[in-house]
Amino acid sequence: MNLSPSFARTARLLVLVTALLALLPASLAAAPVADSGAAASIVGEVFFDGNISRMREPMERGIKNAQVRLYDAEGLFVREMMTDAEGYYIFDNLAVGTYQLQITAPQGYVIGDNGSITVHLAEINGLPIYSTSARFGVFVPVVSR
Repeated sequence: MNLSPSFARTARLLVLVTALLALLPASLAAAPVADSGAAASIVGEVFFDGNISRMREPMERGIKNAQVRLYDAEGLFVREMMTDAEGYYIFDNLAVGTYQLQITAPQGYVIGDNGSITVHLAEINGLPIYSTSARFGVFVPVVSR
């Protein structure tokens, strides 16, 4: 039986994915259990939200040098950083808990939703989770007379 090349590739890919999924639970069970001081991370981005949709679209570029400040659940300052050339930032080695992020955009930009977001980091089966939902859209205000 002759299979078309694209069908054969798809079939091989399906077999590979199935095999990897079968191995996944075993690898998770074999992973070391994190201690109660498990470290987690908050990964996010600041981007130019040209259509104010609050979602980064392919043509919307990242904003570099936006200041992102991290506060703990009690509102105490933890640390700050500037976004990289693509608008990304990461706060790593954090204890599991609740944090507040506050962003200050570079001059000439305005932040939607007051630039503040609450992030809850937790553990699942002893493994820390990473938050990648800490996204901020900024835009240039239109001034008319």
